[in-house]
Amino acid sequence: PVVNEPELITRLGQRGFQAVSLENCSFLEQVAIFRDARCVVAAHGAGLANLAFARDAAVLELFSADYLRPDCYFTLQRVTGRAYDCWLDARSAGPTKPWGEMAADIHAIENKIDRLLDQGGGAR
Repeated sequence: PVVNEPELITRLGQRGFQAVSLENCSFLEQVAIFRDARCVVAAHGAGLANLAFARDAAVLELFSADYLRPDCYFTLQRVTGRAYDCWLDARSAGPTKPWGEMAADIHAIENKIDRLLDQGGGAR
């Protein structure tokens, strides 16, 4: 979970991004969403397997320090020639932070999105 997800969604919405809950979408809706996406910002998870349907989407994958696996979707993006970057919340699990929880650094994420798009990875 991203503890400040509402704030992240609001800030990215101001930049033209749309929040999507894939669990509320049919398979064909998911295919269409990823096919038409220009840039995807998402926490690591199975929903990113839909990148197989993307045409030219750049990807910024969000990770908790508790589970860093950039090899999965990085590889898919590399093979298809699409831009990829990841952001890591360096806080580890402990008594005050549940395993896998993230607190998004919105400024850092926005900077990474700008660099991805400047690389030619999709348009807004």
